[in-house]
Amino acid sequence: MRNNQDRLGGAHSPQSDVPQTEGGGLSFVVPTEHVELPSKGLYYSPDHPLHGKETVEIRFMTAKDEDTLTSKNLIKKGVVIDKLIADLVTDKQIRTESLLIGDRNAIIVAARISGYGADYDTKVNCPSCAKAQEYSFDLQNPSVNYALDEEALENLGITQTEDGLMHYVLPMSKFKISFKLPTGREEKMLVEKLTSKTIVQNETNATDILRMMIVGVNDVQNKQHVEQLIQNLPARDSIYFKKLVKMITPNVSFNSNFECRFCGFDTEMEVPFTADFFWVNR
Repeated sequence: MRNNQDRLGGAHSPQSDVPQTEGGGLSFVVPTEHVELPSKGLYYSPDHPLHGKETVEIRFMTAKDEDTLTSKNLIKKGVVIDKLIADLVTDKQIRTESLLIGDRNAIIVAARISGYGADYDTKVNCPSCAKAQEYSFDLQNPSVNYALDEEALENLGITQTEDGLMHYVLPMSKFKISFKLPTGREEKMLVEKLTSKTIVQNETNATDILRMMIVGVNDVQNKQHVEQLIQNLPARDSIYFKKLVKMITPNVSFNSNFECRFCGFDTEMEVPFTADFFWVNR
C-alpha cells in the first residue's frame, strides 16, 4: 500500500505539482510502500521496532541505490544487501541484522520489483539434463508462509515467552530446548563459516544450524550445556526439530512451472535467488 499522499501534504494546485525550493530548485519526494511481513511481527521481542507490526515501510529504489549495488567495496565485504535494506527502510530504528530472514526476503523482493519490475530473468540448470539456460520468472505472486499465532504454536507443542524465545520438548531425548528463529545476523555468520577457507564446506553444516537456533536447555541458557546437547542429540530429534522449524518459519518463496528447452523436462521449480537478482541488464 502506497503512503505518498500524506507525505506530499494532500492535494496541490497545478502550480505546486512540481515542488519548488526557495532557491528555485526542485524538491523530490521519493515514493514509498508498505511491505507485508511474513512474520506479522509475532516473533519479535517487545523491544523490537517491528514487534506486533504486520508491515514495514520502505522507499522505492533510486539511482543512488544502484551505486550501492555496484559498490566493489560493499560487495567484497559481503554487506551490499544489508546496506541496501538499511537505506530503504524508513524507520531507522530497525537494524537490518535483527530482521527475521523471511522478513528480509520480503523487503528484498519488494525492492527489486519497485526498482526493476516483477520479471526476473536468470540462468537455471535443468534438473534432468543439467544444461544451463535463460529463464524468466514472475515475482508478482509469491507463496507466503506466515507466522503462527500463539494457539497454533501450542497445538504443535511450542510455547513462546515474552522475550520472543520459543520452547519445545524434544520427542526422543525429552530435553526442553529454548530456541529462536534465525535472523540476518545468524544467516551471515553461517554463510561466513561455510565459505571460510579454514574448514571443508558443509563439514559442520548440520550442527551449525542447530547451534544458530538453540540458546537454552531445560530453562537454562548456558552455552556449554547447549553444546553438549547438540553434540549428543539423537538424529531423530535433530531431523524432527529442523522440520518443525521449517514449518513455523515465516518466509516468501516463488514456484514457477519450468520446461527445459533442450530435453523438454517439465517440473515446478523454486525461483533461485542468485547474484543477478539485482544485477539485471539495464
